[in-house]
Amino acid sequence: MTKEKSKRLGISLTGITPEFKIEYDNLAKDNNLTHTEFAKLLLDSYKYFNVEIEEKDKDIINQALQVAPNTYKNKIKKAILRCAINIVESDNLDSNVDENKTNSSKSADKRADNLLEMLFKHNETAANNYDKIFITKSSFLDFINKIKADGKTKFVTSKAVIARCLERRRTLIDDHHNKQGLDNNHNLKSYYARLKANNLTDSNDG
Repeated sequence: MTKEKSKRLGISLTGITPEFKIEYDNLAKDNNLTHTEFAKLLLDSYKYFNVEIEEKDKDIINQALQVAPNTYKNKIKKAILRCAINIVESDNLDSNVDENKTNSSKSADKRADNLLEMLFKHNETAANNYDKIFITKSSFLDFINKIKADGKTKFVTSKAVIARCLERRRTLIDDHHNKQGLDNNHNLKSYYARLKANNLTDSNDG
């Protein structure tokens, strides 16, 4: 590693205000950590809980911290753990989950997984390449609405459940796209290919 790269990777407090240094030092001491240990804790927290927070969100959070800091932190921790547990469980759905339940997130996830499997099979058995579907939120939703209208499923699902499914099954979906030779431009190219095929059919009929 060059000296220049070492400098870029080093942690520097240049430009940090005295007030910030004092606050950082106090927080490290309050948590019985060295400055380096506290820096690692902050980095880990950022990686685990990084969410987009706008300025208006910060104001509300600061108000909550001023009113009841311990209550706020405990509620946040419980909410994060509850959400994490639900996500882990949704990634390990077994055959015993009753997909007919309407008030269960596990059932909703199971329905979405089954619908995704139907989309996989649709692509694998499509007669024409332009009939295959590159899987996005909108194309998945369109597919679900179509097979529901055709009577091939009695289930529909919300955009939130679809988004959750696509995120959980991203590796499977990417692998499916690779096997089927589908890319980001596939749906648009397929749209024009279908138009061309329909125009040729119409002209032949005429």
